[in-house]
Amino acid sequence: MLLMGCFILNVHADMIVGPENDDFYQDHQREIYSLVRLFQADKDIDVVKSPDSDEVLTVLQKGKVIRVDFTYKDAEGKLWGMQKMEDDTGAWFEMEFMSHHKDQHDFWDEHPNMKSSNEIIQFNQKGYLILWEYPNSNMIASAPPTSILDREIPIKGGVEYIDENGTRWVRVGIDFRTYLGWLNMDEPVSKRYPDSVGFSIDLNGNETQIQHPYDQSILISTLVIGVCVLTGVLTWVKKKQKK
Repeated sequence: MLLMGCFILNVHADMIVGPENDDFYQDHQREIYSLVRLFQADKDIDVVKSPDSDEVLTVLQKGKVIRVDFTYKDAEGKLWGMQKMEDDTGAWFEMEFMSHHKDQHDFWDEHPNMKSSNEIIQFNQKGYLILWEYPNSNMIASAPPTSILDREIPIKGGVEYIDENGTRWVRVGIDFRTYLGWLNMDEPVSKRYPDSVGFSIDLNGNETQIQHPYDQSILISTLVIGVCVLTGVLTWVKKKQKK
């Protein structure tokens, strides 16, 4: 039963593990806090290998919106942000000239009483599912191919929201929330891949699809632990009944 929860769970909390290949993160884990929010660069900002390094990896252009996975305050009181990269390292930057950008968490706070749709997500069109950060946000969180819906275990919609124009939006989490966002049910599919997807820092000069930070390893570990605990309790009860 617990394992079945993998396929129907649609929790609101974010889950992320730190980058294993980032030495600074590994040395300062107790001083680093998980955030997973969107911020916008108010000026051009250097992205460095670590807070104690002068190696510049790239520059965040003014106006760029990115996801900040972790924060760290150094001995001088300077606040640093970090994004976990695909190679399991971290990209670090100063937070002084970054401002919070409205994201899905703010939308949830504004609309706390949305109801669940629980509908099976399936479309006849072929192309890419457009998962928006939140309804009417104009920011695409991810765009998986529609082939991701062709599986034996159906994908269910989470909460739904109807905007002032009557458009219905359904929140979807696919593959342990690897792909997470809101579907515009009037236009859920695009024939071509969108020009701008996700909020990842670009180190290669090429736009790539976001690797969403919601880590399935935490969910799987939690379920395994739950199964072990439940098994232990049932065994104890059974032995007690025999005595």
